[in-house]
Amino acid sequence: MNTQPAHLTWNVMGMMNNCNFRILIHQHVDDKGNMGLRFQHPAPVQPGALGSIGWREEEALARQGQEEAAAATTAAVVASKPAAAAAGGVAMYTMEEVEQHSTEESTWFVHEGKVYDATTFLEEHPGGAESILISAGMDATDEFNSIHSSKAKGMLKDYYIGELVTAEQKAAALAAAVTSADSKAPAAAITIT
Repeated sequence: MNTQPAHLTWNVMGMMNNCNFRILIHQHVDDKGNMGLRFQHPAPVQPGALGSIGWREEEALARQGQEEAAAATTAAVVASKPAAAAAGGVAMYTMEEVEQHSTEESTWFVHEGKVYDATTFLEEHPGGAESILISAGMDATDEFNSIHSSKAKGMLKDYYIGELVTAEQKAAALAAAVTSADSKAPAAAITIT
């Protein structure tokens, strides 16, 4: 007989291979006084308006006494990055460029508007290289958030290579950089033929 244990354990495969996972139900009162229910999954799928993280992550952080790390993680997830990329010196990639890196030799993916090169991490990944290669060259935000802990999210910074932008945003940033460089050039260096 196949039954679920009384206390579920979290594993590398996550809730995707477990047909029974627990959600926490919280009583919620909004700013207008309306009562309702809020459902909290073990791991976040998308950050909500309340900035919640998954309850399994909350348990782990509480055990480690790192509540402030949870707030920092939530703030980093909710913050918007594309404007910062255009402002200064950060590499910018379009989705078309990311899609060209979907092999074992060059494995890029997108997570929450940022581009990561996971090529060097393929052999070290606990779920095996194939679990990364499945999402290579794509936006892997939903897949990544559904099964990874805050510790794994923190590791992303080591593989960050730039921001995801549209072709129009990239062209505008390049044009602005050229205009800025031209305006700073000394007058004697400008030659008109």
